[in-house]
Amino acid sequence: MNDRLTRLQLIAEHYGGIPALAKKLEMRPDSLRSYFNRNVNLGNKTRDKLEKLGINMKWFDYGEGNMFLYENNTKSPAVKENITFYDATNLKTIKVISMPAHANVGSLVSFYDLPATYQPLQIGERPEKIIGIRVAGNSLSELGIIDGMIAFFEPVKNVYNGQIVVVILNGTILIKKYGKDSSGIIKLHSAHNGVPPIVCNEIDDKLEILGSFQGAYLYPF
Repeated sequence: MNDRLTRLQLIAEHYGGIPALAKKLEMRPDSLRSYFNRNVNLGNKTRDKLEKLGINMKWFDYGEGNMFLYENNTKSPAVKENITFYDATNLKTIKVISMPAHANVGSLVSFYDLPATYQPLQIGERPEKIIGIRVAGNSLSELGIIDGMIAFFEPVKNVYNGQIVVVILNGTILIKKYGKDSSGIIKLHSAHNGVPPIVCNEIDDKLEILGSFQGAYLYPF
């Protein structure tokens, strides 16, 4: 799968799957799937429709910047339930990366050098090692991880099949279920409405595993 089709899959996940994106683009789901099946680039009419949705075409073509041109396209509706406030005097602060998942970090910037805030939260047994990042999209909604949540992960060296991980794939931050088959092929699985996995090419793709998922929560910041 070429880079543009990988990013098209990310757009589909943001909208809830290929049928939902096809509806947005006013085309049949089978027509949209055909791009993946034939491994070909989008036609000009489909590209124009993506641009009208607010997709940043520099990101789509070259991986530069964020998925959307306008920040408000990536924000979820304000959710007021399941929010817990903590007393900062009794808890250690946890680093929360400002850039959301699905954003492109580029090749020259370390993930750990990205802008961040420090929040008084109690997550896991070793909160000093936990890092948070805001979720963009609903590709793991069947696991209760939805757009707008803060997902927390702990840096680890080794991960196992079926584990939810935070990764950087070709510069894009993703939260996925990790899978590696007997032949060594790595697949990053979603959990939403039949969204196909992202197959990582050992030669062409650059994959960095940031850590293992610890939980996701809704917070007001």
